[in-house]
Amino acid sequence: MFTPVTDVTQIKGKWNRMKIVYYGHSSFAVEINGKHLLFDPFITQNPLAKAVDIKIKADYILVSHAHYDHILDTAAIADQTGATVISNYDARFRVKLPFGRC
Repeated sequence: MFTPVTDVTQIKGKWNRMKIVYYGHSSFAVEINGKHLLFDPFITQNPLAKAVDIKIKADYILVSHAHYDHILDTAAIADQTGATVISNYDARFRVKLPFGRC
C-alpha cells in the first residue's frame, strides 16, 4: 500500500537517490540527499494511513494551505522532529507554531 517510488538522478556528476512515500489523500514524504521533506501531514485521521506510525522523519514540513486535512498532524510532527514548517500565514496561524518555527 505504501510502496516507495525511487528514482536515480545525476546532479553535478554525483548520483542521488530520491525516495517518495505516499501516505494517502494529500500527504507524502520525500527523502533526498539525506533530507526529509513532509508535505501536508494528515496521518492520524487519514483512513489511507491507518498503518502509518506518526513518528515520521522530517527536516521540513511543507503545508499547502490551512484545511484540516492538510495540517492535522503538523504541530505534533514538528514538535517531535524539530522540523521547520514552511507555509502561508493562514496555515501558520491555524497550526499555532511560533514564528521562529515557520
